[in-house]
Amino acid sequence: MINNGLIRKIVFPAILVILFFIYQHYGKYHFFCVEQFQLFRFSWNYIFGQLSSIGGLSILIGNFLLQFFVVDYLGALISAILTTAVAYTVYIVLFKSGVEERISLLGIVVAVPFLILHLYDYYNIAGTVGFLISLFSVYLTLAHKGRFRKIWILGSTLILFWISGPFAFQYIVSILIISLIKKEGVKSIITNLMILGLLGGIATIFILKGYFGEIGFAFLPSYFFEPRLDAPRILLLPYAIFLILLILLNIIGKQIGNAKNKIIYPFIGVIIVLSSIVILYKEFHKRLEDSTLKELDYYAKHKQWNSIISICSGEVLNHCYMNYLNLALLNKGLLTEELFLYDQRGTLSLSVKYDMTPIVSSLLSDIAFETKQPSLARTLAFEALVNASGSMSGRYIKRLIETNLVLGSEEVAHKYLDVLDETLFYRKWSAEYRQYANNNKMLLEHEELGPMIKSLGASNQLSGHDISIEVLIENVVANPDNKKGLEYIEAYLMLSKDLAAIRSFVENYYGTPVLKELPKSMQEAVIVYSENEPDYWTKYGVSEQVINNFMNFKQLVVQNRGNRNLPAMVQRSFGGTFWYFYMYKS
Repeated sequence: MINNGLIRKIVFPAILVILFFIYQHYGKYHFFCVEQFQLFRFSWNYIFGQLSSIGGLSILIGNFLLQFFVVDYLGALISAILTTAVAYTVYIVLFKSGVEERISLLGIVVAVPFLILHLYDYYNIAGTVGFLISLFSVYLTLAHKGRFRKIWILGSTLILFWISGPFAFQYIVSILIISLIKKEGVKSIITNLMILGLLGGIATIFILKGYFGEIGFAFLPSYFFEPRLDAPRILLLPYAIFLILLILLNIIGKQIGNAKNKIIYPFIGVIIVLSSIVILYKEFHKRLEDSTLKELDYYAKHKQWNSIISICSGEVLNHCYMNYLNLALLNKGLLTEELFLYDQRGTLSLSVKYDMTPIVSSLLSDIAFETKQPSLARTLAFEALVNASGSMSGRYIKRLIETNLVLGSEEVAHKYLDVLDETLFYRKWSAEYRQYANNNKMLLEHEELGPMIKSLGASNQLSGHDISIEVLIENVVANPDNKKGLEYIEAYLMLSKDLAAIRSFVENYYGTPVLKELPKSMQEAVIVYSENEPDYWTKYGVSEQVINNFMNFKQLVVQNRGNRNLPAMVQRSFGGTFWYFYMYKS
């Protein structure tokens, strides 16, 4: 005879371990990314502000846990614990409702959708917390046998609506179903129906008062998803599976439970595995599609440029990936030197178009910041902050502090510093930068911010959300020490294939403090637009090595004109040159 208690003690710890490794392997960078969308603050104003809202306690707990996602492994561990807690709580609720203990293990299926939800960018884990609070309340109600049970249910329903929002409906509907299954009597059923009606009336009043943005937020778990986006249907799946199991297992559970352990446990295992495969089949793969982008974002945040370069070697079709690659090359001082060693595809490889998403806004802000365009960097960081699901982000606030210090808005910087002072993981950074906010001499000596302040003599882009090459040229002219800005300009001109613009830039600035010498790739571009002017090459600093290399390139092209394999032949010998890019890359 198999010991049911022993099975329970093995199954749920095993689920916890398996989930941890799944989350860590597939969601490591996802957890780092979503941590940037919320900011838990240790202040009474923040705490009371959360607790005074519908579902506030669940949101407060969710945001408290979310702040730890900044630490490696903790995001996976917390998500694994919450998901396992859902599986275990459903199990004990089913068992308490009258389902045979072994059959109650089928409740594990309810936790499967949360494996996907915890990998959604705009899902707040407060939804999982609220689901757990609701389930635990059902368990406590089933354990409560006192004479004031009806008052208990009424009080629990109202309290749950305040602390976990729409999950109060899950609670009262579950209690109603159990009262029907257990045939507790007409009075009990009518009472529960009246409580359900009362809750619906209260929710309707809140809707009419404009408290909820949409009707569904008062009744459905979509309340815990980014309100500006369409909530995925999978949000409803745990609720639906739980209610189906609650009804189904209480009806047929006894017949199944009569089977021997040797049969029942394999049967339960097969049902759980098959159900998990069905639920995860398409959705899980979708959650992994942008995992590379999140990984690149993490490396950029921590300035791990070699890791970005390693990931983006070879064929790369995603322009955002190329933006991160070129940002890495820029920071290593290799952008113009190694530009064409990688799969460049026009100017979008340098900066994608602004699309209002936080991660793209953050990426463009990084590019603007590194090329010393503080106004644009500040605008984009603010847009990233506004479009983050919680409109509070430690990373974006840090960028706003840096750019406001550069632009002389110390008062604004202090307000943002005050916010970070109330956090657990950003207060140390805040204390360091408060020194710069209070000491102008220290600020001017700062490795990044000091040189940026020197560029403020040029006109600054105060509107718009995309990198402006014209503004950047003005900034570089005003501050010739802006080497990253110069490299970015050169790369942009070459990737645009605008030979007239390249010629104008070279003729205007070559030999000046802005453009003391031409990098090899720009020398190659000079030869392209002045192919029949060898004296021009010498005038503008084209080296003998580049000239000889061009002669070999031209000879190869002329000798193999009409050969279908010519592009491949050129790539093998000259794939890292502007000439190959100009002729064969779109």
